[in-house]
Amino acid sequence: MQNSRMNIVYVCAYSDNITGGVRSVVPQYLKYMSRVANVYIFSFRKIKFNCSQEKYYQIKTQKELRKKLRIIDIVVFHEVYYFEYYLLANYLHRSKVPYIVIPHCSLTTGAQKQKKHIKKIINKFWVDNFIRQALAVQYLSDCEKEASKAFETKTLVIPNGIIASHMGTKRYYDHNSVEFVFIGRLSVNQKGLDVLVEACQLIKNKLIENNVHINLYGTDFEGGKNYLQKKIRKYGLESHVLLHAPVYGDDKQRVLLKSDVYILTSRFEGLPIGILEAMQAGIPVLVTPGSGFYEVVKKENCGWCTECCPDAIADAVLKVLEQRNQWESMSVNAVWTVNSYYVWDKVAAMTKQKYEKLLWTNIRE
Repeated sequence: MQNSRMNIVYVCAYSDNITGGVRSVVPQYLKYMSRVANVYIFSFRKIKFNCSQEKYYQIKTQKELRKKLRIIDIVVFHEVYYFEYYLLANYLHRSKVPYIVIPHCSLTTGAQKQKKHIKKIINKFWVDNFIRQALAVQYLSDCEKEASKAFETKTLVIPNGIIASHMGTKRYYDHNSVEFVFIGRLSVNQKGLDVLVEACQLIKNKLIENNVHINLYGTDFEGGKNYLQKKIRKYGLESHVLLHAPVYGDDKQRVLLKSDVYILTSRFEGLPIGILEAMQAGIPVLVTPGSGFYEVVKKENCGWCTECCPDAIADAVLKVLEQRNQWESMSVNAVWTVNSYYVWDKVAAMTKQKYEKLLWTNIRE
């Protein structure tokens, strides 16, 4: 198998109207992995993939999928909590077709606390077995792996990738104001946006004195926008913590290039694409351990690390202001880090290598 192209089926179950990281990243897996392997996609929902421009194939029915499994080396599930997965996984297990699960942070301690009573039941009857029978669980970062240690099986750590950008990087800083930016879903609990607003309240006078703006761009999620609006009004932060409509594509890039620091105070993540996009644009980042990027930022000196609590975040924001002379060197480090490890071509090559090693080890066992 190491001397021939691997055959991979990716399985997903989101619909066309779903937004978020998984929805945007799956097509990139298909596009770039198809350059190093024979790739197929099967969806449990009515969603059409753009196979015509890329070299992968969409399997339309479960009957077709079962026929195709005769030549498949490995099946890869994106996410966990879809009941359709568990029947397919049992069929794969009986047919001796190995599979990998990419949970996209859904197995972390933080994610397990959301709707925890329902998840305990689902885990007991379906998910525990789904994970136990997997050849491996593929985490997006060491942080996600550590936060998911209650689920025991073999593990891989392979990050999300990012498309090489030609939009340029941050060139200069206007020290008359400081622009922090967050771009993503307004998921208050996961993204730690409640803690961020509490931190801003603690240093409100410093924000005013230094003309600091915390710009939050994103789609509403479970009433998060309304919650944040009320909190911001309550603390009188309307001029310094600003909610904006979501931005995409070139508009997102323009927002990033006008910003000074990307801030992500998440309680739990896999590896968010937003932070890769910011770093690729040369924006230093301020992150918490739950961001999935804490250790990378610390090691590569491309930003600031803080705990996910109001006092610590407030202190970190003040530290950013004190260290303006380091912004440009951190910007250079951020761009180098992304281009060295996180562009999709390199991620695809790493994935192929790790899958081949995993399958070879499984055959020998």
